[in-house]
Amino acid sequence: MKSAIGLLSLLLTLQIGKCACPVDCECDGSSITCSSVGLTEIPRNLPSNILESLDLSINGIIDVKVDSFFDLTVLRTLYLSYNEIKHIEVKAFAKLQKLREIDLSYNDLEFIHSEMFSRNPELEVVSVSGNPLAHLPVNMPFLKSSSIRALDMSLCSINMIYPATFSRLPNLHILDLKKNLLQKLDPCTLNVLKNLTIVELDNNRWSCSCEIQKIIQWVNSLRNNVPAHKPVKCFENGQYRTLWSVADPHQLCINNIEQYAYTPKIEQTILEKSTVKLEVTTRSSQINKARDDIFKNTEDNLNAAFSLNSDTVVMLIVLAVMLAVSVFITVILVNYCTYRMNNTTKKQVENVYVASNTGHIYQRINTGKPRTVYSKQNLI
Repeated sequence: MKSAIGLLSLLLTLQIGKCACPVDCECDGSSITCSSVGLTEIPRNLPSNILESLDLSINGIIDVKVDSFFDLTVLRTLYLSYNEIKHIEVKAFAKLQKLREIDLSYNDLEFIHSEMFSRNPELEVVSVSGNPLAHLPVNMPFLKSSSIRALDMSLCSINMIYPATFSRLPNLHILDLKKNLLQKLDPCTLNVLKNLTIVELDNNRWSCSCEIQKIIQWVNSLRNNVPAHKPVKCFENGQYRTLWSVADPHQLCINNIEQYAYTPKIEQTILEKSTVKLEVTTRSSQINKARDDIFKNTEDNLNAAFSLNSDTVVMLIVLAVMLAVSVFITVILVNYCTYRMNNTTKKQVENVYVASNTGHIYQRINTGKPRTVYSKQNLI
C-alpha cells in the first residue's frame, strides 16, 4: 500500500513537472532552461516544489514583480542575465529562501534597492555586472546582506565608492570592481570589509599621482590572502601607463612615474592602448571564464609616448657640443687653405721679372725653362 502511494506521488510530481514546462524551454527534473526563447515576461505555473535551477537569460524581460517567483521555495540558482530589465520590485525575491546564486548581469538597471536581498538568508553569489549603475547612493549601502560572499559590480560605469557603499556586507570575500570609471579610492571605504580576500580593480581610470600609493599599499596588505595579482595601471593624457610589476611604494610618486614611463629596460613602464587598467588580482577561473571569453580586451598596438627626461636633455647637450667642435674645425681648415692659396700667388708674382736691356719679358714656369714674351716695343 505504501509503495503504491509512493509511486503515485512520484508519477504525480513528474506529471506536474511535465505539464508546467514552458513552451520552447528545456526541462530536466529540477532544472529549467528558457534561454534565448524570446520571453518578455517571467513564465507562470512553474513546478515550485522541485525547481532548483532556473535559467531565463538572453530574453526580453523588462521588469520583475513581487509575485514573479512567489512560490519557488526551493529555487537555488536564478539566471536573469542579458535581458532588458529596468525595474525590480524590492520584494521580488523575498520568497526565495533557498536562493544561493543570482545573476542579473547585462540588463538596464540604474538602481537596485538596498533591501533587495535582505530576505534571502542563504544567498552567497550576486552579479550585477554590465548594468548602468553609474551613481551609487552617497549615504546609503548598496546592498544589505549578511550572507553575500561574492559580489560582481564590473562594467557598471561606477565613478565613486563611498564609505557607506559596502558597509552592510560584513561577510563579503570577493569584490569585483574592474572596468569601471574609478579615478581614486580611499582604502578606508573598504576597511569595513574585514573578510575581504579578493578585490579586482583593473581597467579603471586611476589618476597617475601619488594618491594611488594608498591603493597599492592597501592591496599589498591583502596579498597574504589573495591568490594572485597583476600590475597597476593608471590613466593619463588618454593612455594607460603601467606603474609597477613588483609593488614598491618608493617608485610611485609622479616624478618617478615620468622617469620610469619611458625607460625600455623596465618592463612595468609601458604605454598601452586599452580600455581601462589597474590590475590587482585574478579571480577563480570558474567565476570569470564565461564573462572573460566575451569581454576579453586585447592589449596590442602599443603607443609609445615622448618626453624630455634627463637622458634626452643630456643627448641634446652632447649634440650641441659636437656641432660647435665641427664648426670650429671647419673654420680652421678654411683659414689654412686660404693662407696656402695666397702664399702660392705671391711666389708666382715674385717669379715674374722684366728684362729691361733686351725689351723681353721672361716668366719662369715650373719646369725652370724661360719663355719669351714679346713686348709692345719688339713688335714695332
